[in-house]
Amino acid sequence: MIDRPKFREIRYSEHIAIPDRYDVVEAKMDGIWGCLIIEKGYYRIYSRTGKIKAAGEVREAHPDKWKEIGSGKHILLGEYMHGSAWGHRKDIDKDFFIFDCLMSDDVCIKDKPDYTRTIYGARLKDYLRDMGLKWVRDVYRYKIENWQMLWDNKVLRDGYEG
Repeated sequence: MIDRPKFREIRYSEHIAIPDRYDVVEAKMDGIWGCLIIEKGYYRIYSRTGKIKAAGEVREAHPDKWKEIGSGKHILLGEYMHGSAWGHRKDIDKDFFIFDCLMSDDVCIKDKPDYTRTIYGARLKDYLRDMGLKWVRDVYRYKIENWQMLWDNKVLRDGYEG
């Protein structure tokens, strides 16, 4: 079983004081919490209970990209749109929305600042999309000052969870 991380744990480390107000908000969908593992040219998506929800091969269309990100194990956390009627209506069923990166090229980075992990996650997302995995995407993240826009555009208009 994989424990779902709390936003505080993802965003702030023990070395950074947790502010009275958060600095970002993320749009949540109607998916399941998932763990995407990329290793030895293959990917697996696990549910938080450890069940495999998807698996496949990462085609090596751009060998230079492997050199950029490394060929070791990579672990991403995200929201996996698995079997959701809402996801079907939005045409995002089976998409994986990254909200954290725990490991990059066999190096555990879960204790690094959120900003650093976000950069690693974005790099992996770009690589995977270049490899044809267009269903790997970023979670929608907004600065706290823009919470009203998130609420209006994503929750009220598009039906995201509030």
